[in-house]
Amino acid sequence: MLKIIMPICDQTLYTLKMSSYLFDKFWPEETQIDIIGFEKPDFEISKKMNFISIAEKQEGGASGWSKYILKYLNSIEEKQILFTLEDF
Repeated sequence: MLKIIMPICDQTLYTLKMSSYLFDKFWPEETQIDIIGFEKPDFEISKKMNFISIAEKQEGGASGWSKYILKYLNSIEEKQILFTLEDF
């Protein structure tokens, strides 16, 4: 199955509640999504979601956000992924 990756920042972490609900409702049961972010959510997320902390905290604001994503993408073996955002 194609690896699904969804980055999220601490400021929009609350939107993961809605994404979690929608993935549970509309995506197949075997779907697995890697959520890459910083602070682990303090609420329950879908069993389809695997939260991966890519750093203790985000530094550099929005302009520095992509360096964390790039570092993670360079660390995985998959050559093809489905990349999505939590608010799409």
